[in-house]
Amino acid sequence: YQRRVHGIVPRHTTRRNFCAAFSSPFSVGMWKISAFGFNCITFGAFLFGTFVDLPTLAALIRSGSTAGVAHPYFQVWWPYGAKVMVPLILSTMVANYLGLTTTPPRTLNWIVAIGLDAAILLWTLVVMRPGIQALTAASSPKAGPLLLTFQRQNLVRLALAFAAMCAAGTAFCPFFYEQPHCEYPKH
Repeated sequence: YQRRVHGIVPRHTTRRNFCAAFSSPFSVGMWKISAFGFNCITFGAFLFGTFVDLPTLAALIRSGSTAGVAHPYFQVWWPYGAKVMVPLILSTMVANYLGLTTTPPRTLNWIVAIGLDAAILLWTLVVMRPGIQALTAASSPKAGPLLLTFQRQNLVRLALAFAAMCAAGTAFCPFFYEQPHCEYPKH
């Protein structure tokens, strides 16, 4: 029994063929595209935070009249950002793992991407966490130098996200791994 939907017969309609649906050439391509897409979204989120949110907070702190606004804003901004970024990075790592399992010839690229995404979390937990805790607990006059340190440390996360995106991109893009072999005519 095959169900027709708008004249299209689904390729994998039985339980026996369920696993085959995830290993078809179309599905493998979709895993690679989604992994690269997750890496691009992660990089874009860090790019926006680094060059829009953090400079805005720094400008609020530098201006004397609104210095009292920036510190409470960071106290609200950081937890919401963490609630978005941690699941996004973990999802990116899972997508990279799916890219790893579906494209065996290029495993190193995916392993590097997974490692770089894990490095973002480790960098945040090990290096940035004391500054984040101090920034959320600090009074407004101390917030300026702490935010400047946070901005500089966030550039490392941006660079790691960019490198992970490049690693996933090189595993995704056939230009990097399928170079034609040239054979010159013999005389």
